[in-house]
Amino acid sequence: MSTQGVVVPAPKALAAYHRSLAALDPTAAPEARALCGPSLSAVRRLVALPGSFNPPHMAHQALLTAARDAWRADAAVYVLSVRTVDKERPSGMLVEDRLWLLCELVQAEWDGMSGAGGTDRAGVGVVATNRGLYVDQAEALHQVCPRLEELAFVTGYDKIVQIFDPRYYDDRDVALEQLFARAAFLVAPREDATQSDLEALLAQPDNVRYSSRVRPLPLPPELAGLSSTRVRRHAAELTPGARVDDHGEVPARVSRFIEETGCYREPAPTAYAERAAAIAAVARAQR
Repeated sequence: MSTQGVVVPAPKALAAYHRSLAALDPTAAPEARALCGPSLSAVRRLVALPGSFNPPHMAHQALLTAARDAWRADAAVYVLSVRTVDKERPSGMLVEDRLWLLCELVQAEWDGMSGAGGTDRAGVGVVATNRGLYVDQAEALHQVCPRLEELAFVTGYDKIVQIFDPRYYDDRDVALEQLFARAAFLVAPREDATQSDLEALLAQPDNVRYSSRVRPLPLPPELAGLSSTRVRRHAAELTPGARVDDHGEVPARVSRFIEETGCYREPAPTAYAERAAAIAAVARAQR
């Protein structure tokens, strides 16, 4: 349900998100749940942008839009895992709030498309999953989209390097064979990493057999260096009267949420620090 106009939702509004996340057991088989956006039951071509979205920013939106068009997708989804690789201890913005903001941004985009007569464009949605590895997320997304024929993950160059890193796998070759059989990758530049760096990575002997499943995805240079880390740093350094979106890094809705909650200030305001407990308490009471 959309809450357009709300800056910070009450815990009651996020109880359903909390329950959905709690039901995603990281130790269970790969699983995903579509939380908002179009139905995925008939989707044949899907692009998926995994991330921690702490917070969502302009590059996330630009990446998913560019990938949706490049892949000629039936649908595009943000994918947020309850367990993000190398970020197993969430901090900053609560995961429930990130999901809420993503769904609000998706609804705003859909409203804009409808108002402009653009409902024929591929819809955007939000999916939560219990796994952080792409190979597991690919399996989960195929379950959510039973008619899926072509899946493409959208990543930055730093993530494709991580995907090829053997330390994340018990058996790298087996895992990558499974992954690239299920998904292709659209890779955007990150900071100083160029298409030449991607070509060099794919030319390595251990990687070359997967190169046909990896394509470059152009991104405006001003967005290549944008990261959630940079947004959090700017938010933590806000001076009185300044806005997070003064840097042009986040949508206005995200900026207002950060400013109202102070979620990236150190130490976090007591009210926001207690928010997780309040959301969990409401979720328990609604069972």
